[in-house]
Amino acid sequence: MKQKTASYCILAGTYSIVGIALITFLYSKDLKSVHYYWCWLLLCPAMLWLWVVRAWSAFEMFRNIKR
Repeated sequence: MKQKTASYCILAGTYSIVGIALITFLYSKDLKSVHYYWCWLLLCPAMLWLWVVRAWSAFEMFRNIKR
């Protein structure tokens, strides 16, 4: 698969996941118990993304030290 096509697929998948999450979040905003769990569920991708960025930057830093 070409890199441009892959990036469009990833972008479309990301937007669809975010769209579905926002629609269901707005649909259940009046239910307090569901609202609490949705807040945690929506924070999980951000925490995972931060962990991946941190691991990637550490990998790049140590890779450049060995050169």
